[in-house]
Amino acid sequence: MTVLEYEKKFIELSKYCTPLVAEERKKCQLLTRGLKASIRDIVVGQCLVDFGDLVMYALLIESS
Repeated sequence: MTVLEYEKKFIELSKYCTPLVAEERKKCQLLTRGLKASIRDIVVGQCLVDFGDLVMYALLIESS
């Protein structure tokens, strides 16, 4: 699954667990856990806490 496909599915499913994704930081942590290992290993070191920034960074890594 690509990062965009994963983000879309993540947002779709997060509607059913609102308390788990209420905080931006927690939402970023959960998204990071589901990324491909090759992308996740790079993203984790950046400590991004803005969901949009995290997705954009993961997209950049995926495309490189």
